[in-house]
Amino acid sequence: MTAEIRAALSDSGLGHAPVIAVSAVTGEGIENLRRALATAETETAAHNNAGLLRLAVDRSFTLSGAVTVVTGMVLGNRVKLDDTVIVRADPPACAASMRRTGRPQKRLPANAVR
Repeated sequence: MTAEIRAALSDSGLGHAPVIAVSAVTGEGIENLRRALATAETETAAHNNAGLLRLAVDRSFTLSGAVTVVTGMVLGNRVKLDDTVIVRADPPACAASMRRTGRPQKRLPANAVR
């Protein structure tokens, strides 16, 4: 079965992904799957928190008083209050206020729910 899966995925971006055998009937392999998922989560979090802030912008607008509001989802790294950020080639801005599901936040990690 593993060879068939590898063959089916060989031409895709998943060609070198691990294949973990699991039985829904006996539960065999469940612990291996849990360990693999925990490892993948750790590696993904480390990758997402390295480098520059990446933000998928939903909206950006300016309020009177020259305050720019940007809404979206943090995809990589993190941002915290008073961090200086650069929006496109505009002058640096400051993360003066952040909210997650309507509640004020001091820090937002990658993949934070809006």
